[in-house]
Amino acid sequence: MAAFEEMHENVCEAILNKDSMRYDNGHRSLTPFFSNDLADKLHDLSGQVLIAYIQGNDEYLLQIMQKLCSEEIDSIIDLVWG
Repeated sequence: MAAFEEMHENVCEAILNKDSMRYDNGHRSLTPFFSNDLADKLHDLSGQVLIAYIQGNDEYLLQIMQKLCSEEIDSIIDLVWG
């Protein structure tokens, strides 16, 4: 199995290039740019995001989005290499 940093880089490259990734011993594939659960993760924090936006707290908005994106990339890594 590849090192975590390499897996992270591979997922990021797939997102940037809109490439597919194979998993489940090559029997299935996903394109992380389109097929991800970021919206579901954001849904749970949507109220906090709206409050931060209304209050002009860009730092908190960025913090939330960075955390969610990191969690989603980790989730894709688990799916592909888990």
